[in-house]
Amino acid sequence: LDGPFDWDPIRLVAFDVDGTLYHQRPLRIRMALALGRHALLRGDVRTVRILQAYRAGREIMGETEVHDFETLLRAATADRLGLPVSTVAETVERWMDSNPLPHLKGCMRPGVATLFAAIRASGRRIGVLSDYPATAKIDAMGLAADHIVAAPDPEVGFLKPHPRGLE
Repeated sequence: LDGPFDWDPIRLVAFDVDGTLYHQRPLRIRMALALGRHALLRGDVRTVRILQAYRAGREIMGETEVHDFETLLRAATADRLGLPVSTVAETVERWMDSNPLPHLKGCMRPGVATLFAAIRASGRRIGVLSDYPATAKIDAMGLAADHIVAAPDPEVGFLKPHPRGLE
């Protein structure tokens, strides 16, 4: 840029969540420890297998434009492991969506809350676009956004970088 950036026409500032608003590495370490503890105490390797298969499938789907990827991914994971789709869905929701929530605030990047407050004070709106469900994550970090959109939302259905979430 030559000279100062003109913020006047900017009405919305959009953020990714995972790895942007919080550090992923410390969260992954905490979750790996919790999952390891769960597996050891319960003798349950099925949860680990489900999460590994789900994440591997998600990586593959991230490279293609597959609509309604979440439904297809859960079904493919269930089929691959010979499990009911409901078991895969419950495991993914517990270990990828719910269990990380108490750890997010402690993994936030420094200054994020201040940045959100400054954006809001400037009269601009805040948007969030994530490949994962994000509303509970934003709440867990003590943040607020005007628009929260996630790839699995029915009106989106595509992983980033597909533009549907921004649209």
